[in-house]
Amino acid sequence: MDLPLNVRQVGLEILAYLAKHPEAKDTLEGVRHWWLEDPDRWSKQDVANAAQALVDRGLLRVWELNPGSAIFGPTGHFLQSPQKFVREFAEHERNGSA
Repeated sequence: MDLPLNVRQVGLEILAYLAKHPEAKDTLEGVRHWWLEDPDRWSKQDVANAAQALVDRGLLRVWELNPGSAIFGPTGHFLQSPQKFVREFAEHERNGSA
């Protein structure tokens, strides 16, 4: 599954942030505001789509606090080798594969 460029870029920013801040956990709005270099560049939908793509790949975990309220953070799988997964995600997306 090929991801749109904006979703790929947001996903890479999220992974880069988590590589530097492995204890980070936040809501989608917090992810957009704190984890991205230029939060106003990305829509809420871009962030939601990128977060879902990372969840689907086993790199981001979601905790449902209650219906409609979720917290995101890195998976243990990602934390085993964060730089490796950042590189792999970037390479797969550059090649047009998911």
